[in-house]
Amino acid sequence: MLITNVLRRRSKRGGIMQAFFNRLLREEVAQDLAEYGIALAVIGLVAGAAAIIIAGDVGTLWSRANSVIDNAATS
Repeated sequence: MLITNVLRRRSKRGGIMQAFFNRLLREEVAQDLAEYGIALAVIGLVAGAAAIIIAGDVGTLWSRANSVIDNAATS
């Protein structure tokens, strides 16, 4: 539906994509999508940073758990 509206409203000099981007800039839906995109990027960066920070601790815990299991299996 959105594409058909864009095709109907397209300007001769700008083409389909220009009309589409102009419409996105005028509508509030585009602002909502931009805000969600920014929020998603920030959450992704925080999650990535947290994963890097705790990676060493998880490796240490895994090694300790592996040793306890090995010791229990040999006892």
